[in-house]
Amino acid sequence: MPYRVNKNGEILCDTPEEAILLAKKMGGASTETVGPESTATTHSDSEASRWTESRYREFIGLLRGHQKPFIDLLTHNLHGKTDRAIRQSLGLESNMALAGVTAGLAKNAMKVGMSASEVFIKKKMNVGTERVLEYTLADTFRSIASRVPDRR
Repeated sequence: MPYRVNKNGEILCDTPEEAILLAKKMGGASTETVGPESTATTHSDSEASRWTESRYREFIGLLRGHQKPFIDLLTHNLHGKTDRAIRQSLGLESNMALAGVTAGLAKNAMKVGMSASEVFIKKKMNVGTERVLEYTLADTFRSIASRVPDRR
């Protein structure tokens, strides 16, 4: 399990699998980037979730444009997706366009009293020599999404 620690204390792994294995060995919870300068800890199903059925339905009702396909893509990919894979699936030309989608999701989460980190997790990682962003759904969001049918 090779990894490197840069001068800022950031741990860099070569593959997503190595990052997951390292996080598990370190105790299961990891601090991951959600925005350019904010961090959040992943939530496990054992923690109390603030997601309720009504809050989830309200949030889903607010989604526009590429936001719903973004959520659907991550719902069907437990291991997450890279920025490149998401852009290809959604037909987005750049990470700036993807940032617009995630910013919209963050704003909609705030409208229902949640944070972006309670919807999705974004982490920077190295895959080979390439620096990529990987997106996954927060565990508590994935849990409510699997329990509540989408009527949209």
